[in-house]
Amino acid sequence: MGAAYKGGVDDTRESPAKYVVQKLLEKGADVVVYDPYTPETFGARPAKTLEEPAKDADALVIVTDHPEFKKLDLVTLVALMKHRIIIDGRKAVEPHAAAAHGPPKGVFLGPAAVGVCDDEDLAPGRGQCGV
Repeated sequence: MGAAYKGGVDDTRESPAKYVVQKLLEKGADVVVYDPYTPETFGARPAKTLEEPAKDADALVIVTDHPEFKKLDLVTLVALMKHRIIIDGRKAVEPHAAAAHGPPKGVFLGPAAVGVCDDEDLAPGRGQCGV
């Protein structure tokens, strides 16, 4: 979730989302991008709502710390996901709050989260990851 380089802006220059989306697409993942500030998707399918990237997703990747992402309705998002994995590269989700909602399989925080979706679960034709 997010294409901008930082929260609250529409500037996608130097955005880590570009790298994340491109790597996932190279692996054959079905990537859906939602960003309330910019239409940029870096080649992924665009989403019009916060819920679209979570629908049937194997993982939800938060790449931008938009204010909207810090107030996510985790109950709704987790219920929409196929596998409840949240990869939060910006610490937008409080892990204990996420675990209280069903609990997700994992909440990965910070820079170490980059690349977690890059595994055999997302091999070509086998996975979807919402960004």
